[in-house]
Amino acid sequence: MLFLISTFFYFENHQKYTYLDINRVEPALIVNGSSLQPKAQETWNTMKSKAKLTLIEKYAYIREDLWSDESIRDAEKRLLFFYIMMVFLLALSIFSLSEGVLNNQFEHQV
Repeated sequence: MLFLISTFFYFENHQKYTYLDINRVEPALIVNGSSLQPKAQETWNTMKSKAKLTLIEKYAYIREDLWSDESIRDAEKRLLFFYIMMVFLLALSIFSLSEGVLNNQFEHQV
């Protein structure tokens, strides 16, 4: 159960902190920052359409104009944390299930 909750949080944060950069030779997922630069925040506040991609296109996919390096590192840390938690809880779930099955088999043999 905890694994499913952590998976939800990971994918929710993954959508929040990444975007697809289609201006590259091979499109790639890029990590954006956790908070906008002041000028980009003003642009965001005046936009009618609150779509992250629209804002990114206005700044010509230059993420340094949108987010500070510290903000990008913060988003990367958050994504890494939620990924590690998801993998850890998956391993814990598998371990718990296998212990339950193996323990149950040994009890019946005695």
